[in-house]
Amino acid sequence: MLSNKEMNDKINARMMEKTLTRDKIKTEKEIAALKKRILELLKKGRISEAEMETDTLASMESILEVQHMNVLEAKRATAQLATAAATRKRLEMNARMSKINSGANSNAFKMLEAIEADKAQKEQAAMSQRIYMEAMTEGSGTQVPHARRQELWAQMLDEAGVDVGERLSEAQVSTREPERESAPEEPTPEVESDLNERLRSLRAM
Repeated sequence: MLSNKEMNDKINARMMEKTLTRDKIKTEKEIAALKKRILELLKKGRISEAEMETDTLASMESILEVQHMNVLEAKRATAQLATAAATRKRLEMNARMSKINSGANSNAFKMLEAIEADKAQKEQAAMSQRIYMEAMTEGSGTQVPHARRQELWAQMLDEAGVDVGERLSEAQVSTREPERESAPEEPTPEVESDLNERLRSLRAM
């Protein structure tokens, strides 16, 4: 039977594992939605917006990697607690089977049990602290290598089937100022003379 402390440690470890797993799944869904948005922006020719969103995507993928490692660590912590509990139980069974009655043997058993319990407790505390600190800091200061950003950007362009150079050329053509209308031609001397003659005739009337 597990002691109260072992039971609490086991419950806490499982709660942490579930929380980290839930956060990881949430990030995965957000990444999927962001990828869909980037592809839509690219297909609409909104290249600059898509590139900015891709930078966000790269940061989120880095966070997801940290979350994945945290989940693995939490699972390992849960397994270690189970191993420690099994070890203690085995020692107790051996003690009963051997019917240790002498004080020396009894003290040796208790000492061994205490050492095993203390070791498991320290390992669990250290692992829990590390997982907690990583989970608290995973969203801040996430550095994504420039090469990774470029790789992800190229991947999104490929998935969207977009040629950036071609799209930029089209955009430049569409935003170019319309050509000015040609200035009206100057009237010829004959036309001007005719107009003046008609004007004089109108004034004489």
